[in-house]
Amino acid sequence: MKIAVFLLLTFFFEFSATADERGESLKAALKGADKLQFTIPDLDEKPDLPRFTFAKPAEIEKLIQSLAFEEESPGYCSLLGPPRITFFKGDQRLASLFYYDYGGIGWGSNLWEGDSVFTPESHKAWRTWFKEHGEPWFQQTFDARLDYEERQTANREAFLNALPGPARKVIESYRPALDQHLNEHPLEDIIDNFDDGPVLVETRKKLISSIPDRQELTCALVKSLGTLSLRAPDCGCWSSYDFEINLVLKTAEQLTAADFDKALTSSDPAILLGVARLFFFGQLSQKFPAERGSRTAAKLIDAVANHDRGGNATWIFQWLDRFSSPEMTQTLEQIALGELELPASPLNLSQNLSFPHYACLLLSKTDSQKFEVCLEAASKLDTEYPDDPLALLISRANRDSTISVPGNIFESRSTPICLDALSLLEKQRTKEALDLIITEATAHDWADVRENAVLTIERMTGKKWFQNGENERAEWHGENIRKWWTANKSNFKIPKSKPE
Repeated sequence: MKIAVFLLLTFFFEFSATADERGESLKAALKGADKLQFTIPDLDEKPDLPRFTFAKPAEIEKLIQSLAFEEESPGYCSLLGPPRITFFKGDQRLASLFYYDYGGIGWGSNLWEGDSVFTPESHKAWRTWFKEHGEPWFQQTFDARLDYEERQTANREAFLNALPGPARKVIESYRPALDQHLNEHPLEDIIDNFDDGPVLVETRKKLISSIPDRQELTCALVKSLGTLSLRAPDCGCWSSYDFEINLVLKTAEQLTAADFDKALTSSDPAILLGVARLFFFGQLSQKFPAERGSRTAAKLIDAVANHDRGGNATWIFQWLDRFSSPEMTQTLEQIALGELELPASPLNLSQNLSFPHYACLLLSKTDSQKFEVCLEAASKLDTEYPDDPLALLISRANRDSTISVPGNIFESRSTPICLDALSLLEKQRTKEALDLIITEATAHDWADVRENAVLTIERMTGKKWFQNGENERAEWHGENIRKWWTANKSNFKIPKSKPE
């Protein structure tokens, strides 16, 4: 079963008409229809081949006569690849209608101003007619929409229930106040008021003052966020938020590191997941000194691994190499050994190694006494990403200088692997190593690899291409370096020691 999820871009200009005008004009246009076809261009594997065709005139007439619409139109809806129902009379196409899953119909006709919204009775009759005649898509889509709305309502209630009464009251007042402000200032864009604006600023002040104790305020705010992460990806994903959640996030930005002391000693998973959202997906990590930040990261990674249901583990991937401490080394060991499971998100988010394999790569550059045990455990795992085995090879090379870097290393799509390879090749200080960096790494698909390749070449050759000019990037010099290498490779000798 395919249920369409569409992005609706609606231009909200209300057009008035009587229900009879909208319904009767369409009925007149469809008079005598003896066939209809239903297609979904963006979902069907063969868009030109209808997924449903029906050719019984008497039954089609029953569908046409059931059409009835509300008097007010929501305006025109711009939808990419909308479902389409086309009516025919013989070989003549009478009309093509666009269906919107909120319960609306679009008709490219000057007889309508704006799209039309089914009356509840007519919408039910439409869904029922198609289902009874062999096409359940409309009913399935309607049920999926209802299910989604019910989940959203339950998620919002859970979010609000996590807050003390005074704070909840402030948050519930936010959207009505914003709507009133926009009605009074019709030229302002609602998006411009999302992260800023007088209503947000004033409501944020009220929210902060609703709980006088700053640490209690912090616990309340992060618990509301973490409660969502305990539920499901459709509400708990850190990249997903609405006006009320954004208000909490913007309020949390006003808090200091000290305000999080109580929250970080809590055993409540919701509180810790809320802090994790601010730490790994906000600016909170920048408020902590390095040592405390590293300890905090280790604790929050544990919370995400054990309690998050919002699909946020992948966000952790890009943080694993940013902290160095005994606690973080222990966390990496637990990940490599499978004691902490951080599943990859369906979003992927540029994660190109499994967590255990990446943990081994990072552990190879620490003083971990469990490195060999971790390496052995990871080597027994099924390959989740194509570069997983290569990560283990480079992990060994980081610890054992007798292990060679393979000549195809820069075919890897993993930035961490490629950066480690650059470091290993630089230590070799051979012409072959330099050749590999110049010919392959400077032309890699990823900018970070190209950038570091140029800087590595400069250190190995003692030559200078990157001048650190305004807006200049080292990677831009890759082509010139390759041309220089073609002309000078045969006679060039690598300096015996690294240039100062």
